[in-house]
Amino acid sequence: MITFFARPCIAPRAAACDAPSRNHHAAVSPPGWAIAGTANVYPEISLEIYRLWKDGRIEEAILEQARLRPLRDVMKLGNPNSVIKRAMNLLGHPVGPAREPVGGVSPKIDDELRKAFGHYK
Repeated sequence: MITFFARPCIAPRAAACDAPSRNHHAAVSPPGWAIAGTANVYPEISLEIYRLWKDGRIEEAILEQARLRPLRDVMKLGNPNSVIKRAMNLLGHPVGPAREPVGGVSPKIDDELRKAFGHYK
């Protein structure tokens, strides 16, 4: 099931959002807003989902959302935050490890991430 918020902002940077009143440095997103962890790894897919949704092309947005499934499946193998940070590191973005207590990546997760990356070439 896909949930679209009233005013979604899935872009990884504040400049891509059209809500100047939003506090982009808040630790918690305002009600009705969400930023998917997958947007950190594949922002172009997340941005395309938003564009399609904004244009009313919901069926196409759903299909684009399905492209994130391989990455989301790996997120189930550990703490999603740790998996996303590990994915970023493996892709060459040195964001460092997840802070305790949510660490816990493993060689299995690394292997599964590398397999998932193959879906996005």
